[in-house]
Amino acid sequence: SLKLGNIYSKDKPETAGPKTPSVSIIMEATGDSKNLIKFSDELHKTLPLAEVKKMGTAQSRGTYEVNFFYKPYNLNALARQEVVNSISPAQINLLKTLEEWLKNSK
Repeated sequence: SLKLGNIYSKDKPETAGPKTPSVSIIMEATGDSKNLIKFSDELHKTLPLAEVKKMGTAQSRGTYEVNFFYKPYNLNALARQEVVNSISPAQINLLKTLEEWLKNSK
């Protein structure tokens, strides 16, 4: 199972200094030890916004704790509902005038 929290939270994460927000998940994989190590390397290469924090292997099973970094949404911007008004008849006439000027300038 996967549980993602605090992405939409208004609460600031507890930090001991500047920190990039991240989501930590635990992944499991099976294979020989060489491929389990290669999997960790491939995660690093193909997901530059991810960090393999911990890795453990036992026989043909690997466990990885991976942090995925993200930029949090600006909740204030999401909360605003700006209304787009229709163009007034005077504005339509102005656009038509500008269009005629453009046609005549060619």
